[in-house]
Amino acid sequence: MPSSTASQDFSASPTAEEWFASATRVPLVMPGAEKQIINISAHFFARGNPAATSLSFSSLPSRSPSSPVITFIHGFPTSSHDFASLLPALAPMATLLLWDMWGYGDSDKEPLGKDQRDDGGGGQNIAREDFSVFSQADLLEALWSHFGIGETHIVCHDLGDTVLQELAARGRARQLGSEQGTETKRTVIRDVFMFNGGIFPRLHRPVLLQNLLLVPALAPFFCRYLMNEWTFNKGICGVFSPAHPPSAVLLHDMWTGVLRREGYRHYHLLIRYLVERQRHQTRWEEGLDWLVRGGGGKGRVHFEWGSRDPVSGAHLAVELRRRYQDLGLRLLEGEEEGEREGKGRAMARVTLREKELGHWPFLEDVPGARGALRAFFQGEG
Repeated sequence: MPSSTASQDFSASPTAEEWFASATRVPLVMPGAEKQIINISAHFFARGNPAATSLSFSSLPSRSPSSPVITFIHGFPTSSHDFASLLPALAPMATLLLWDMWGYGDSDKEPLGKDQRDDGGGGQNIAREDFSVFSQADLLEALWSHFGIGETHIVCHDLGDTVLQELAARGRARQLGSEQGTETKRTVIRDVFMFNGGIFPRLHRPVLLQNLLLVPALAPFFCRYLMNEWTFNKGICGVFSPAHPPSAVLLHDMWTGVLRREGYRHYHLLIRYLVERQRHQTRWEEGLDWLVRGGGGKGRVHFEWGSRDPVSGAHLAVELRRRYQDLGLRLLEGEEEGEREGKGRAMARVTLREKELGHWPFLEDVPGARGALRAFFQGEG
């Protein structure tokens, strides 16, 4: 694995091909899977140029990062490239870790072909299927260990929200003493910034393509013979807000990540996280409740929500307000308000901002997302 330091100019958002070419593939051992190796594509950016005109990255940090770390967890069906346009906002203040989950982007996309069993870690002997949320959480913990990250902030979206919920559920279980393997040192999660995702499964509204991929008799045939860029674009466009449709360049970048290593062939396996959400709804909602209520420490939680998202939009924001109003959930109006509250770490511990955007609010309004992230993490380090 290369250990040299290189520079990449990300003042203008890179294409997906440029993004994947500049990544490092990190071989990680899949827990409980007979020492199976999964190669995970990752970017590790050291705290960088204050002007955020370029970022330096090292594939093998010589020591654990001393500056605050922010880990990004992307959603289905794309990759960490989704977040590339946000990096200039955070590069001056933190070390950044972005990774493609197993089955996504430039990470390995082949299934292991059999269920895996937990080895005493976070899932408490819960069966792992290929590409499961539990396996993604295992791999992220392994990646943190690989880079020597003892604590981290999180920015997550969509499926990434669910992976965060599983990590929070493990933290809750450790605190309650109900999880095996508690002697293992775990990475501590600090502040969390969440974009739209199906965090309350009973309220999630999957689109037609997602429902088709869940039909066992149809899904493999559909993935192999009917999945193409036109079909893909049709599904993606449906969850953007009408006022901010995705550009042809953005859609092609997303499709590039799906095509890489023939990932489209396993779409019907990746989508099973929707079934997992229903099956483990209680565990993951309790994990989020624990995190929001401060079970993990003094970290803050912010929900940046696109209300025009038909899958997990305004109806989930209603539930957030109902569920966490007793915690003094503060509603933010604009990035300026967040900026004022973020200075001096005076921001309320639990906050929500709704905007007239769709499922990818940070791609529909890049300047707004940059401002919101900068305000939230203001003063770190």
